Amino acid sequence: MSVATQPPHVAMLGTEVLPIPPVLGGAVEQAVYEASRFLREVRVSVISRSSKALQGSGPETSEIHYVDLKAQERVVRSALRSGFPLWDRMQADRFYFLNGAADVLGRLSPDVIEVHNRPHFFPFLQKQFPGKKFVLSMHNDLFAYGLPEGPLVRSLEKLDMLVVASEFLKRVVLERFPGLVSRVLVEPYGLDTEAWTPALKEKEQTLQIRRRYRLRPGRTLLFVGRVLPCKGLIPLVKAFEIARQKVDGLKLLVVGCPGFGKSSESPYMDQVKRLAAPLGCAVNFTGFVPPCEIPSYFAAADLTVVPSLWDEPFGRVTLESLAVAVPVLASRRGGIPEAVQNGENGLLLEDPEAVETLAEKLVWMILHPEERQRMGEFGRKTVLQNFSMERRVRSLTQLYFHLTYPNGQQKPNPVDL
Repeated sequence: MSVATQPPHVAMLGTEVLPIPPVLGGAVEQAVYEASRFLREVRVSVISRSSKALQGSGPETSEIHYVDLKAQERVVRSALRSGFPLWDRMQADRFYFLNGAADVLGRLSPDVIEVHNRPHFFPFLQKQFPGKKFVLSMHNDLFAYGLPEGPLVRSLEKLDMLVVASEFLKRVVLERFPGLVSRVLVEPYGLDTEAWTPALKEKEQTLQIRRRYRLRPGRTLLFVGRVLPCKGLIPLVKAFEIARQKVDGLKLLVVGCPGFGKSSESPYMDQVKRLAAPLGCAVNFTGFVPPCEIPSYFAAADLTVVPSLWDEPFGRVTLESLAVAVPVLASRRGGIPEAVQNGENGLLLEDPEAVETLAEKLVWMILHPEERQRMGEFGRKTVLQNFSMERRVRSLTQLYFHLTYPNGQQKPNPVDL
């Protein structure tokens, strides 16, 4: 078998919303950042929006190119002379980011252009860079937002590969684009299992969290995520109030805020806090926590609760909890059941808004420490076997070699797609 002498060059485009590395959070940005760090046999160039929050941070093993949205705005407005069309801020930022990313791509000339979560970039990019291989990495059900037809549909039908995070998302895509059936790759998230490990439970940072919030062993429930209505925090707080009457010393730790980056408030956040106020220090809101500190919060917990009211595309939070051997109580929604196996590494909720049932399951999990330990250990095995970063990198590496050398020239010992 011949061996490729030149590694594929992949340019990964983030979004216009958050920077990479994910210093302000963001699942998409986290996925791009991790891929850029761990792909060793592929040259990776990352294209990210700039941000003051970065302060010089960057991936250790890849190139990173920043697009200054303000600078792009000045360039575009100057070119148009009559002023930029009256789009809203989000539309404008997307245009500025795409315009700057195209300049970077022209300089880099990569083999593969991989766009994350922005399918509407493709009509422009395919026209600008004919002959390149194009990959869309889809982290959400983007079609739920009513993406336009016409040129976008034709562009998506020309994709070389569509990478989705779950079987659930694959079904969503094929309902809309059945012609892509041979070009959809289910590639779930992977975790660095050396960083996400049960050993964190005994580390000083984890112990500090336990001391700070006065968490008793075997009595800590954890919620991690943005504080949005779709995440189900109100049913959780109501169920917690019931469970607390049956379990002494029970505490709920809410990690996150409505937005990204610095802690923020919202009408929904205010509503949740008012609901939790009578419970006093039994419910603690941490606000925004930097991504590098998040593993220790999982390690400080005894049970992670994911009471989502919507179809989660995958539910990365479930993996992060299982990786540190903390079982999960989660909704049977979207892609969550692809990681959480009912009765094995956690429990699934048929209706997360059924407060009494949710409270019963919380109490049962807390009062059965041996079952929690068994589920946590099985959860760790689940991640090691199916959701490790090593497995994800092998699969992605093979994909990029396959796209760059379609006539059979491959890396040594290729892994089948």
